[in-house]
Amino acid sequence: MNANTWKRRIKSKALNRWRSRHQTESITPLIGINNNDEDTQDGYERQVNDHKDPLTQNTLNIQNEHHLQNNDGITSLAEHLHVPADSISVRPYCSENQPENLEQKVFALIQTSVHKHLPKPPEDPDKNLQQYLFHVQVIVLKELQRLALLSDTRGRMGDVINCYHNQIFKQLNGVLQQIRSSKSCFVLLQWLLQIYLSQDLLGHPDFKEMDVTRTIDLMLLNDCTTKAQDILLVSVQKELSKTLKKILSKSQERGNKSDEDLIETYIDTIQCINAMSNQALKISSRLSVQVQEICLEELLIFVRRYTSQQTENLEKSKMTKIDTFDFFKTLKTCRELKHYVQTKHKGVKVSVVKETVELLEEMQDFTKKRLLGNVAVVTETHLKKYFRADSKQFSLVGALRELFPNLSSCLDEQKSVMDEVYKLTVHLYLKHLISTNQKKLLKCWRRGIGETVTEDAELIHNTFSDLAPGVQQWNFTLLEVSEVLKYPYGDTLKLTVEGCTDDLELLPALLRWKGLSKWQVRDILEALPDHRPETRPALWCCCPLCY
Repeated sequence: MNANTWKRRIKSKALNRWRSRHQTESITPLIGINNNDEDTQDGYERQVNDHKDPLTQNTLNIQNEHHLQNNDGITSLAEHLHVPADSISVRPYCSENQPENLEQKVFALIQTSVHKHLPKPPEDPDKNLQQYLFHVQVIVLKELQRLALLSDTRGRMGDVINCYHNQIFKQLNGVLQQIRSSKSCFVLLQWLLQIYLSQDLLGHPDFKEMDVTRTIDLMLLNDCTTKAQDILLVSVQKELSKTLKKILSKSQERGNKSDEDLIETYIDTIQCINAMSNQALKISSRLSVQVQEICLEELLIFVRRYTSQQTENLEKSKMTKIDTFDFFKTLKTCRELKHYVQTKHKGVKVSVVKETVELLEEMQDFTKKRLLGNVAVVTETHLKKYFRADSKQFSLVGALRELFPNLSSCLDEQKSVMDEVYKLTVHLYLKHLISTNQKKLLKCWRRGIGETVTEDAELIHNTFSDLAPGVQQWNFTLLEVSEVLKYPYGDTLKLTVEGCTDDLELLPALLRWKGLSKWQVRDILEALPDHRPETRPALWCCCPLCY
């Protein structure tokens, strides 16, 4: 066999083998469909499992991946929330016949994490509330910021924030039931209204895209705020009433009569009220008005009790050696409280302000009248001795200095009182002067009446100027006594009398004491610029001697 023939045989055999293999692969499915042979059937099923159509294969792959993702996602979420996935019970969050699902597992994980991280409420909120709220603020913000940065929890931040929100207010509602002080209410309200939705917590820039205010239930915040406000107003009324009673009781105690004692009552009262209204103003102007109204209503009750007690106390004061300190303390207290009420009445009932001011003004008038009455008794006692004594010893000025010690915290009240006492002293001096026989005075004083009266007038003025610097001068009538006694009836005397208009009540008696007749007195008085003729009955005697 030559070489060419050998090549043709090899090529033919190879072609036959290719055709045989190709024909078998092409007809195998058709045979398998109609053939019941088990081996053929097993081979078919293996081929189907290995060569499914693309749509069916993709569906199965997604289901398998979803299944794997659920299991892995729960575990990953639990790790990020810092809670063990295998210890979570979903049943509390399912209805009785409802099967557990993914959402319930996620919710259970978030709830467990919130309970784990959120600080426990204090056992005594009135002592530890501020510390608790600070811890809530710091821990919750830190935890939310951490979770917002994680890919597995970023999509669940709305659920996380809402869960924290609900749990926080569940705790706060329990805290409200234990709060008993206004201080705690102020702390809570300030935190709720100024911290909770601010950048320090839920309003933080890291949560800006989450639109937190649409995620959470704001009614929980509103309800808690309303409850805290109601508790606050009740607490303010009770605490203020208790404090003002203590202040009232302390005001009746005898101190060391220092400037500090003088201002203690009204300072403590005003500071107490201001502390409440100022704290409320830090939270809300509307709340401040409500608190201020309660405060001024309690102040009215305090003023009623205070004025009643002071009236009783001042009426019991001894006339022999009066203590003017209590009078000045009362005057100062009334003046400062009245000024406070008149300037702090915005939003408060007009009737409350009006009654409080009226009570204080009545107390001021009574106190000053009572003080002047007591001073008049002391002054009368010393003047009687002075004008009846055989030798000139004007002890009145010493008694006045003893009655009115220098009180630097009460200068306005002292000046006002000294003005009245000054006029009273001059009036009583002149009254006793013209009630005393001139011959007796000349015998006792052993020198001219006019000169002595002038000296006494200057001494009186110097005394009151020392007691109340800047006090108005009221001794002109006494200074003119010397001139009145020196000049006879005539134009010169009329000009002299014009300087005696400080005490027109006693001027006619002074002229009569000088020795002038009634018609001369009337003639001089009618020459005065401010003279007002007295109203006389229809029938009166026209005789000059009957004046």
